[in-house]
Amino acid sequence: MFDSDYSAKQTRHFSEPYDQVFRAACDAAVAEGMTIRSAEPEKGHIYATTGISMWSAGDHIGVTFWAGESGGVEVRVASSLRYWIGFFLRPAWNVKRLFSRIDSLLAGSPGG
Repeated sequence: MFDSDYSAKQTRHFSEPYDQVFRAACDAAVAEGMTIRSAEPEKGHIYATTGISMWSAGDHIGVTFWAGESGGVEVRVASSLRYWIGFFLRPAWNVKRLFSRIDSLLAGSPGG
């Protein structure tokens, strides 16, 4: 999951329809306090950021979507620090909480 101390990424497969997964990812980002800077379903990409707080120096979040080989949707969430401050190393936490929220939203969706 870790690319370095300053970034993390993970790819997961979802069997739900593309539009449903894309919407769940947008809703998950907002529910987790991220600010969506761009969401382009036709390009398969969401870009979001987290703010600077006591717990974070701010992070870049990229979510990429593509068709899975056996149907469904592949989703990659990547997180990296916007600003490096030695004790703020939480990109993997962003990946985990975003996928957790997507799972939760899809589980509560009709047909999900």
